[in-house]
Amino acid sequence: EGYRGSLPVDKDALREILIGVSEIIASGSVEEIDLNPVALYPEGALVLDAKMKLCV
Repeated sequence: EGYRGSLPVDKDALREILIGVSEIIASGSVEEIDLNPVALYPEGALVLDAKMKLCV
């Protein structure tokens, strides 16, 4: 929907990232996950940095 004259972001791309993260967590192989930042664009989204603590 955008704000202050900016273009709307691609909510479907964000949804795909969240679904992917949910699948990783559900697999039981990751104890912690941190995605920061996540950039949202009018066409697509990009995880710019990710840290994961794997289960041992």
